[in-house]
Amino acid sequence: MLPKIHKANTPGRPIVSSCNCPTVIISEFLDNVLRPIVQRLPTYVKDTNEAIRLFSEFQFTGVNCHIFTMDVKSLYTSIPIPDGLIALKHFLDRDSTTKYATSTIIRLAELVLRTASFSFNGTFYRQLSGVSMGTRMGPSFACLFMGYFLVSI
Repeated sequence: MLPKIHKANTPGRPIVSSCNCPTVIISEFLDNVLRPIVQRLPTYVKDTNEAIRLFSEFQFTGVNCHIFTMDVKSLYTSIPIPDGLIALKHFLDRDSTTKYATSTIIRLAELVLRTASFSFNGTFYRQLSGVSMGTRMGPSFACLFMGYFLVSI
């Protein structure tokens, strides 16, 4: 369990390592393909230091303007896999820098997402929804899902 120190009562976040999983190399490959697309999203912020810099440099040009952020509770595990794959296809179809076929990337992502498994106390489990927090492609997949959500509203 990874403690969520920014939350009340410091709840734990279960993270299952994907090291030594059969799909670890595929997930790493997918992250290398997806990360540049994520970095081109208009909402992309690299890290806390970049956010602080952006906020300190930002100047409002009108009245009644506000800066806001949002946090999605349990984002990774809440992403419906079919919807996440639709979002992925949306961005891959519009990306001219990816040299791989969209259908290949989608199929590999589906393989990683649908075969996520782990053992606990000697019992094996398969993750049925969302993306595992311990897989390398997880952050990029989640960012693209949210990016698609934002362009869809």
